[in-house]
Amino acid sequence: LDEAARALGIQFIVRDLSLMEGPDLAGLPIITGDQTRCAAPAFLPRDGKGLIVFEELNRAPRYTRAPCLQLLTTRHLNDYTLPPGWLPVGAINPAGGDYGDVDELDKALLARFIQIDVRPSSKNWLTWAEKHEVHVAVREFVRATPKIFDTTDSNPRAWKYVSDVLHRCEKHKFGKETLLPVLA
Repeated sequence: LDEAARALGIQFIVRDLSLMEGPDLAGLPIITGDQTRCAAPAFLPRDGKGLIVFEELNRAPRYTRAPCLQLLTTRHLNDYTLPPGWLPVGAINPAGGDYGDVDELDKALLARFIQIDVRPSSKNWLTWAEKHEVHVAVREFVRATPKIFDTTDSNPRAWKYVSDVLHRCEKHKFGKETLLPVLA
């Protein structure tokens, strides 16, 4: 999504809900005279166009998820309104299966969203990897293993991490005795 926003020339904000508390999103109350208002967090956009992505929606506690869902579904949160040029996005991992510690979201709630099931392909990842200087050894391995992303045990993010480790080990001239345990 970050690259899509850059290609479109719009802003991009991402927040990991599993790391947030309810007030981090809902804002803090401010009393002015006889009224209480909520001060929106500074990261929420005030103008312009962009994507605001809330990661790990179904890993967040319910008290954090509730204000996020209000913003995602109604574009409002307490005294804050998401500007018209902004698209709110919620990202989840599938409940059950290979992902632990995620909640099943309510079917009525899910019906309010356009759902896109993202599955990595080695061909598309290799195109991305070329542009992002992923280590040549990692690219060659992925190219030689076309079904590498068919399970969640082997995912594009993990192979990018392997690339980062390889680059750092080469930069600092670490030998195989250091590299192999780190990669394992």
